[in-house]
Amino acid sequence: MSIVSDAVKVLRRDGLIVYPTETVYGLGADALSDYAVQRVYEVKGRPMGKPISVAVSDEEMIGAIAEVSDEAWKFIRTFLPGPVTVVLPVKSCLPPVLSGGTG
Repeated sequence: MSIVSDAVKVLRRDGLIVYPTETVYGLGADALSDYAVQRVYEVKGRPMGKPISVAVSDEEMIGAIAEVSDEAWKFIRTFLPGPVTVVLPVKSCLPPVLSGGTG
């Protein structure tokens, strides 16, 4: 079994994983799971009102979880993939706790 398959099994059970990014290691969880997102806050000791970023795999996923303006799409298509975080309004499919209640 591959490490990716193992990570997917953990995520499907609301578990947490550590994964490398271009700049740091990330603590990952299923962003659609209230329980998993709560665990990220607990493990990191992160204040509940502070939003958590979501790593996405492609433009389709970005459009599924966030409201993306034409200007934001231009930025995304210019700089991603890359070591940047794009801050966008979230859609209702994401647990409100993920955005720290900021939307």
